[in-house]
Parts: sequence; C-alpha cells; structure tokens
Amino acid sequence: MNLSKAIKAFAGLLFLPVLLFSCGGNQTVDDSQTLLPFRNGVFSGVSVGYLGDIHVEVEVADGRIVRLDVTQHEETPGFAYPTFEIMRAAITFNQNTDVSLVTGATSTSRAFREAVESALVQAGVSLAQLRPGATTAPGIAVAGGVDVAQAPVAVVTLDTSLSAAALLALPVSTANFTPGDFIVTVPGWQEAPMTVQVSFTENQIVGIEILDHNESMYGSGWGFRAMPATQDQILVRQSTQDIDVFTGATITRNAIVNAVEYAIVQAGADPVQLVPQFITEPLPGDRFIPGFIEVNVPANTMDIYGNPLTEGAMRMLYSQYADMNLRLSFGRNEFHLHSGGGFGLGQGNGGHGESVYGAGEIGGGALGGWWFRQVVNHQVNDRQSTQNIDIVTGATMSAAAIIWGVEQGMIAQGANPTQITPITYPRVQIHRNPSGESTDPFFEPSIYTVTVNAWGGPMVVRVTLDRTNVRRIEVLEHNETESFWDMVWGAGADHIMRNGILLAGASGLDDVDLVTGATVSSAALVEAVRLAMEEAWIN
Repeated sequence: MNLSKAIKAFAGLLFLPVLLFSCGGNQTVDDSQTLLPFRNGVFSGVSVGYLGDIHVEVEVADGRIVRLDVTQHEETPGFAYPTFEIMRAAITFNQNTDVSLVTGATSTSRAFREAVESALVQAGVSLAQLRPGATTAPGIAVAGGVDVAQAPVAVVTLDTSLSAAALLALPVSTANFTPGDFIVTVPGWQEAPMTVQVSFTENQIVGIEILDHNESMYGSGWGFRAMPATQDQILVRQSTQDIDVFTGATITRNAIVNAVEYAIVQAGADPVQLVPQFITEPLPGDRFIPGFIEVNVPANTMDIYGNPLTEGAMRMLYSQYADMNLRLSFGRNEFHLHSGGGFGLGQGNGGHGESVYGAGEIGGGALGGWWFRQVVNHQVNDRQSTQNIDIVTGATMSAAAIIWGVEQGMIAQGANPTQITPITYPRVQIHRNPSGESTDPFFEPSIYTVTVNAWGGPMVVRVTLDRTNVRRIEVLEHNETESFWDMVWGAGADHIMRNGILLAGASGLDDVDLVTGATVSSAALVEAVRLAMEEAWIN
C-alpha cells in the first residue's frame, strides 16, 4: 500500500477535523480480513520515535484490534497527528502491521508501527504474523517489563519530505499525470550523473527525491545552495516554470529542474503547460515557503526598525558606508546561508564593508572581522536557527548583523525566528571534503574556552574556530610573570605568538616557533589551541 492509496482508502475516515487532531478512538475494520489469533485485552508498547519515545495502548476484543491510542509522545504535532491517524487507520483496517510507512514521517510512523507490534506480541502473536516477510525484530521496548532488544537510536536529521498534512495542502497541478514514480538521470556538476525520483498522483507532483548525485556538499556547500530549495519550490508551485533563478549553484539547480521536466514528460504531461501555483504561508508542518532570498543589511544605522519581531534590535556594521548583502536558500524545512565570494555573502564594497586582512597583514587581533562571518555562518546553518548563536568573536557587530539579516529572510519566508529552536544534537550541514585527508581539520564552529597549565599556573584561553580555521585567540586569565608574558603576548611582543598560530593554521601547530626565554608560556598557548581543536573536532 503506497501513501496515495492509503490516503484515498482512508480519506473519509482520516481527515475530518475532529479526527486529524485526535490521538485515539475506535476505527472501522475490514470484516473480510483473515483474523490473527489475538488474545483479548488491553496491551501497551513503546518505541523510539523521531524526537522521543512513542507510547501506545492497543485494545483487542473478540480477536480484533478495536482501538489504538497514543498515550504519550514527543513528536512535532504538525507531523505526528496526521501520521498517527494514517497508521492507526491502516493497521486497524488490515488487522496487522504490514502497512506502508508515511512518506515524510518515516521515523514517526516506523516507531508507531513498532510500538503497536510490541503491544500485540503480548496479545499472543509473532512479528512474522503481524508483518509477513519481516526478517528482524523491530527496535521496540514493551511496556510492562517484557525484554525486547532495543534498537540503537540513529543520528537525527531534518526530514524534508512532505508530511501527510502538507501533502493534502499541496496545490493541484494544471495538468494530469500518469500516477507513479519515475526515475531520471541527468548530468549535474561537471557532467557527473544526478539521479532523481519524481512521484506523481493523477493531478499532483508529490515527491522529488535526489537518489544519487556528485554535487559539492563541502567547502561553501554549493549543493546546499540549490537543494532542497529547488525541488521544494517545484513541489509547492506544481511547476518548473518561474522558479527563482538565484542560487549560486546554477548547474545543480538546472539539473534538478531538467530531471523533473523529463519525469513530467514520462508521466504524460508537458512541463510548459504547468502554470506555477503560489502559496502565501508554509504548508502544514513546514517552517518556510521555499525560495531564494537576498537580504540587504543597512550599514548606516545602529537601530533597524520596521518589523515587530525585531523592533529595536541593535545591529551595526563595521563600515558605516557599505551595506551587507546576504543570500539564503530556503527549503520547506531547512535553509542555507551562503558563504564565499560574490555568489555568497559577497566580497568588496559590493557585498559588505567589513575589514579583510591578507596573510602577513593580520593586525587588529584576527584575520579581519569579515572572516568571523564563517564562525557565525556555519553555526547558523548547523543549528538551523538564529537563537543562542555564539557571537563573541571579536566581530560582534558584524555577527549580529548577519543574524539580523537571516531573521529577515526567515520572516519573509513565513517563519517566526524566535520560535525556531536550535538543533542541539550533532548536525553538520557542510561535509568534510572527500578529496582531503581524514586528518585535515574539520570542526564544529563555535567559541571554546580551555584551561592549561603554564609557567605561573592555570591559564584560561578562549579560542574561536570556524569549520577549518583558528579565527581568534584570547587569554582570559594567566599568572605568568609580567616581564616574560610581555615577550609572548604584550605590546612588546608585537603579537608574535598570536600571529604565528593564526598563520600556521589548524594543521600547522607543530611548526609554530616558541618565544625564546618564554617557551613554557608560549607552549601553553599552543596547547590551549590544540585542546580547543580536539574539543571541536568532527570525525
């Protein structure tokens, strides 16, 4: 049973308002279904869902499943409620758990199914009876102390597929299709193949999944600039026409569009005939209206007003003469703040007015305020939020301006930035360069405070790291003899240790020259940076 069939089979049952927001109740069953030998009673089960445990209660009467209730869960309501309803109706109708998972909510629907299975095992049936063909036990824990192997919890990633509620809210296309899944391979970046699966109902494009590609997902994240904003725009507009053209990853974007158009032809329609539809607010369960956004952050004022969500926010750029230009790609449930060059945040007066220092021209304590944008930029992308971002980088005004600009983009795409909480589990949007070595620096960008033993005792050092570089070193506390310390860090040292570490980079700490006559103090600084790198290191 695929999702479109499930929706059609249970449309009258599932999507009445009173049921959509319900988590329990009686369901109609298929009287012709061969019944399993259930033992009557009320049974409980639990399994690990997308955000936490899902607890269910199953009632069996006269050998039939007559009630499925979710008694406790931690899932996002917009995804969970329609998913629970689809799965509950399908299981009750089939009188077994051999039903399809809900596209766009696979973790939630799988956990629901496994929790139900853990309860029904107590009713006297086996997993093989509940789900013929299942070869391994589900990752379930049965309430009541029955020992069932608990599956390991996978690293959580954002689910960018359509939720059941969002699927229902999609606009209807202006053409008819042959329902089904169509797989197309097209040339992408550097002519490398990109394989895309496009799913259709009779009158809607309901899924665009990139099965395989060779687009860059490291460095500046070229692939993220186009994905998933391109396919999500096509989904919500039900057309490949009039798609926003700005991405900074034009080849990737065009490859996705071409693949979808080929699939549309295979499904019996003409892409040119599909008139773009436009939504005015995010689909149910989504965060954003997909699209590519440019935001101009004014430089000539400290107070930027005009939106009630950011009224009175204090923002100021390094230069009072040059505005900052930000570019963002929004999918339905995630975004990417671009970095690097004219395609990203820009360089020179055309993109920002922040100070930039070249190698050998460090000055001011760091490689220029502009380079701190990478620390903020990568934090924002990894956490998918503007809340609780570390901006004590030595370029606080620039960092605050970037955050303000991102918030303006979120607001323009239908979201309230204050309601988007940061992702706290490990999520690295930019990947490690596959052509590099496993020993190449790759960090979680942030600000790290470490304590090391120096000549005079404990030394507290704060180190700012972006994805691959040391961006700032600050000594917060030390007990070194002032005359020796002045040789390492004072005005007389002319920033010799700080500049040496910054120019050596994260992979060159072993080659940093220590200060003769103060080797212990200078070695402590190098060790502090090394410890910060170890804490930030991503395998």
